[in-house]
Amino acid sequence: YGLYAFVVRDEGKSLAAIEYYRKCFNYNDRIKFKRGCAEALNNIGFTYSFYLNENKKAIFYFFKALKYADADEALNIYDNIANIYAKEQKYDSAFHYFQKAFDQLGPGFSEKDLLKKNIIASGSGITEYLTGMVLDKAAVCLSQYKATGNERALNDAINIYRIMDQYFDKLKTIQSDIQSKLFWKSNNRRLYEQAIEACYLKKDIEQAFYFFEKSRAILLNDQVNEQRWMADADIANQTVLKKNIIDLNLKLNSTAQSSDEYLKIQKDLYLKNQQLDILTDSIKNKNPMYFKNYLDTSFISVSQLRKDVLGNSKSLIEIFSGDSAVYVLIITNRNQHLAKINKQLYDSLATSFNSFISNPGLLNKDFKGWINTSHRLYALVFQNNILPDGSFIISPDGVNYPFEALVISGKQEPDYFLNHYATSYTYSAKYLTNEFTESTNSSNTIFGIAPVNYNDDLNLAPLIESDNSLKKINKYFSNGVNYVFEKATKNNFIQNFPAYDIVQLYTHASDSSGHNDPVIYFADSALYLSSLLPYRKPVTQLVVLSACETANGKFYQGEGIFSFNRGFAAMGIPAAISNLWSVENGSTYRITELFYKYLAKGLPTDVALQKAKLEFINTSISKEKKLPYYWAGAILTGKVAYFKVAHSVPWLGIIILLIVLLSITFFTRKSLLRKK
Repeated sequence: YGLYAFVVRDEGKSLAAIEYYRKCFNYNDRIKFKRGCAEALNNIGFTYSFYLNENKKAIFYFFKALKYADADEALNIYDNIANIYAKEQKYDSAFHYFQKAFDQLGPGFSEKDLLKKNIIASGSGITEYLTGMVLDKAAVCLSQYKATGNERALNDAINIYRIMDQYFDKLKTIQSDIQSKLFWKSNNRRLYEQAIEACYLKKDIEQAFYFFEKSRAILLNDQVNEQRWMADADIANQTVLKKNIIDLNLKLNSTAQSSDEYLKIQKDLYLKNQQLDILTDSIKNKNPMYFKNYLDTSFISVSQLRKDVLGNSKSLIEIFSGDSAVYVLIITNRNQHLAKINKQLYDSLATSFNSFISNPGLLNKDFKGWINTSHRLYALVFQNNILPDGSFIISPDGVNYPFEALVISGKQEPDYFLNHYATSYTYSAKYLTNEFTESTNSSNTIFGIAPVNYNDDLNLAPLIESDNSLKKINKYFSNGVNYVFEKATKNNFIQNFPAYDIVQLYTHASDSSGHNDPVIYFADSALYLSSLLPYRKPVTQLVVLSACETANGKFYQGEGIFSFNRGFAAMGIPAAISNLWSVENGSTYRITELFYKYLAKGLPTDVALQKAKLEFINTSISKEKKLPYYWAGAILTGKVAYFKVAHSVPWLGIIILLIVLLSITFFTRKSLLRKK
């Protein structure tokens, strides 16, 4: 009855839900199960308050529930009572009942004690109630400031959000699998939205930057740290177990649940997960540096950002897309600006922008409409701020789109962001301060892979000329290796790419699949993102994924898009170039070749990609190819770097030239001797 009440309430039938909760209470009361009685009465009160706005009835049931409640449930009930008084702007009463909730953990307990006492490991199941209650208290402090202008209430809210953020850092240490961590990141997203709002109201950009950073890609930074401090043997052992677990899960999904085989697979899966936990604990115990860095809760300040990342020529823009508003933070080498913009307008313009840019037919049909949309999005994001020259680093959130194609000036001939700024993207500013494995090669080498043709079972069109494009790129490198046609297998890729500085892939890909997982195709089979696991630390510094939709994947609140470029980043590869939509082959080959041309000239990766796109636009004979659909899809994500490209020596040409020169010298001397 209790579960059925939840379903009915979600359907909007609140009164019917209350009747089912009453039945739930009666049955719990009949068997003398006090916890069940308290939960049922608490849910009746919650339904009256938050669904029917009948606070007096709600209070009656909350106090009735307290007679049956243990400490855990009482904490939640007092939280609900406090929220009712807060809605009525009776703040003293609200804080009184928040303290009553805290008292369930011990007399005089407060949020400050969360970091001192080991509430997480108590095993009481109170963690979710507790985190919800403390965030509710902070929200009430924020509400009190808005209603009364009380500065102390605003400061209290920010302090509570800082404490809760540190509490979540502790919480993640007891979670072994990534799905649990993602649940907590998503479930407590409101902490960061409300904290950023509080900092915006206080005009405190330093604290706002802290919450921007802590709201994104923390798990990715953990993974990078894990890779750095683990030995290759441990990485290999961990990968073998993870692959076994993936294979067993796939088998489980395709096996009848009533069969003996299903039970056997379940047992094997349990044992493999147990072995993985034991191995992870073993790695932590024998390597103190691993655990120290895994627990690293340091953050980057604005001054450190300017010193270590931006320097004199770069600027950063971070976006936080909340439930009720979008916040934009711009930090340059001298200035900083925090803006709050209308979420509905931002999402609408960003969605319309992507609809245009990924569809050449629509761009051709309504180019003026495209210019208008792109310019309005630019004006909304940058708010008439004067931007310095140089490069821009973008840390996006929510809808993903290429800033290079934003129209600065809405004239007939669009003045694109690309014309003024080299652009790169990042998961967070903190990500750019990570220490990645450096190349061990004395000269930079490139590993190119292009299947061209695919196994008939994959049902994919051939990528004609991709092998020839690899040959053109190879001219810029010494010791480059290309695997094409039947050599471009999944296994050859996995086994070989970690040894090369730069990896270039020309292939098909998709941001989704039958496995609900991004996929890259090779000549013989498919590689899914969940199976992209390393057997050793790669020395790779850059992966260029010249394939469709490789920058896309499943979006997780607080962590961003789980795409292939993010998968390579988790392996310790600092940067990747990937595509936001289905790209046109000829344009992709041309821009990629031009990128390596400028990289070979000693330009950093962001400037090399900018120059490649500009040359592509300026040299395209076809007016259609100048549309941003053809050039804006490829984006650089991660650390910007220089490559000291060791050019390949054209020995054959040199030998032929020497033979010709020697022949000329020989015949000239012979002719002179005859004359003498």
